Amino acid sequence: MRITSQMMSNTYKRDVEDAYSTMCSSLRHAYNLRAFDKPSDNPLAASQTFNAHWQISLNNDYQSNIIDVTGFFNTADSITQNIDKALSDTDSKQVLGAISGTMNSSQRESIATQILKDRDAIVSKLNAKYGDSYLFSGCDSLQTPFKMQNDQLFYHGINVDSNAASVTLNDQSSRSLEIDFPDSMGDILNGYTVSIDASGFAGSNFSTAVTDKTITITADNTKDVAALQSYLQGSFSNDLRNSGDAHLAGITSTAGITVEGLDSSIQLSQNFSSSKAVSSKLENLANESAYVDIGLGISTDSSGNIDSQSAFDRSLPGVSFLGYGTSDVTDDDGNVTKDVPNNLISLMKKMADLLKNDSLSNTDLIQKISPYRQQFSESLSNFGSHQTELGQNLNFLEDTGNYLSNLKLSLYEKDNNVEYTDASQTIPNFYSQQNCYLACLKVGGQVLEGSLMDYLR
Repeated sequence: MRITSQMMSNTYKRDVEDAYSTMCSSLRHAYNLRAFDKPSDNPLAASQTFNAHWQISLNNDYQSNIIDVTGFFNTADSITQNIDKALSDTDSKQVLGAISGTMNSSQRESIATQILKDRDAIVSKLNAKYGDSYLFSGCDSLQTPFKMQNDQLFYHGINVDSNAASVTLNDQSSRSLEIDFPDSMGDILNGYTVSIDASGFAGSNFSTAVTDKTITITADNTKDVAALQSYLQGSFSNDLRNSGDAHLAGITSTAGITVEGLDSSIQLSQNFSSSKAVSSKLENLANESAYVDIGLGISTDSSGNIDSQSAFDRSLPGVSFLGYGTSDVTDDDGNVTKDVPNNLISLMKKMADLLKNDSLSNTDLIQKISPYRQQFSESLSNFGSHQTELGQNLNFLEDTGNYLSNLKLSLYEKDNNVEYTDASQTIPNFYSQQNCYLACLKVGGQVLEGSLMDYLR
């Protein structure tokens, strides 16, 4: 086969172009230090690089979330410290000073007024915002959490002292049934206890009596759960209104009551008793969670709910700090005061009202205010526990942030190892490729034959 000058020329040009391209590529690597230009150059290194970039991006998101939540919690922590001081002063300085000294009614009135001013200031602080979010509003952070209406505190529209949206009753055989009341009855039945007496005479209808906020429903033991529900949704409302309890006179209907937990055909047969009714709404609001992904490996359970150990809960329900519902308080002498609020704001109002009562002597005041001070101390301890938990969360956020910062450095180092090369390798490589290109040009000038024009010249 005859090799022509044209063939040699074409081959040479391709070789020169390849040498030039390789030199330019090595030049780029010399100044950007990248190990490859496109994934096909080094698929393994490219895959490792993309993975490192993805992890770095996630790390940046986690750190951004931590910075946001830390600012949120720092602001909340500052506010709760301020509130804790005001609450402690209310108990240890104002109330204690009023009942342990010889203050007259005017001085007690002045202290009561100061307590109410502190109360209003606390409510205002609990409605503080961080950016566009209310700090102590739980999950619904765009809505004002606390409002005062007729001197009563409401959390997301629910009276904080309401504690009777549903009640669970148990009998001697460990059977249980739940009576759920409609929303309209939640405030009305605040603090009431419900029991069922199945010892009525044979063939008797259901009846209801109310004594000291205990609602006793009586029937004979042949009645079943279906009959109980029919009664509760019907004439139960009339029996409540006619019970002699003036507070229940406002009940117009009990049609929304439902009974759950036992088959409708099961007979009552034994007495059912309950503890004080518990509001599912306030309880749910106090325990709601709003999770933020901060790099803990967020995951869900079989029901699709987020695993609380795999994410950070940034929700701060204000009602869980202050308390909700009511309790029966027993003093050292065994005397019981019923329906004492658990909420600190409500307790401040109760104590202020007693301080303003001119008819109470100092001795009577001490006796009357004692159960409220006792509950105030317990609720204040609960407030302190939540404040401590808030501080622990801040420490956890700081530790997690430090861990993510160190992890980010490791990820950058990992990325450098696979995506970039060392200058001590790339620069000599560039000069080597440059020499190859120049040598290619020189050899070509010596090997290729001159053209006709060169010959004629």
